[in-house]
Amino acid sequence: MESRKEKERKYFDKKSLESLPDSYDWRSGSEIFVPIIRDPHVFCEQWLKQRCLDKKILDYGCGHGIHSIFPAQNGAYVVGIDISVESIKIARQRSIREGVDKNTTFLMMDAEALGFDDNCFDLIITNGILSYLDLQKAFSEMVRVLKPEGYVIGVDTIGHNPVLNLNRKIRLKISQRTKWSIDHILKKSDYDKQV
Repeated sequence: MESRKEKERKYFDKKSLESLPDSYDWRSGSEIFVPIIRDPHVFCEQWLKQRCLDKKILDYGCGHGIHSIFPAQNGAYVVGIDISVESIKIARQRSIREGVDKNTTFLMMDAEALGFDDNCFDLIITNGILSYLDLQKAFSEMVRVLKPEGYVIGVDTIGHNPVLNLNRKIRLKISQRTKWSIDHILKKSDYDKQV
C-alpha cells in the first residue's frame, strides 16, 4: 500500500476507535448533520429515495456507513467500501442496529483500485472522500464500475472558501485532518478536468 494511503488508513482507524465509547452517535444520513450543512444531504436522500429501489449502490468511502443506511432502508442493496477496517466494523454494527444488514455489505478496499467487475453498480454515492484521493484514479474507477446508464451523487467540500480553508489548516495542526486532504481539497477546476 502506498505511504499516503497507509497514513490515511491509520488516521481513519484511529479516528474510528476514538468514536466507539458508549456515547457514540448512531444516527445515520442527513440527521447526523447540524442544520447549516444538512441541506445537501437531505437533497441527496430525496434524490436517492426516488431512484434507489432494487438498485445496487456503491457507497464509495463509506466510513461508518452513515450514508449506507438510508438507501438500504428504501429497497437498495448497498456495498460500502472504505480503507479503514475499523470504520468498516462500525458500518457493519450500524447496519445490524438499523436492521438492514441483509441489504448491505461492507468491505475494506482501496477506492483507487476497486475490486469489482466493470459496469456492476447502478448508483454511486460519495460523501466527503474526494479530497483524500487521487482524483484521476478515483474518477476512472467510479466510471469503470458504474453501469452506462448509472449515476454518481454526493456531497463534498470545495476548497474556495478562505474561512473554511483556515479551519482545515487548524484541524490539520490538531490532527483532525491529514496533510494530503488539505493539499488536495477538491476545487471546481479538478471536477472540470475530469468531466
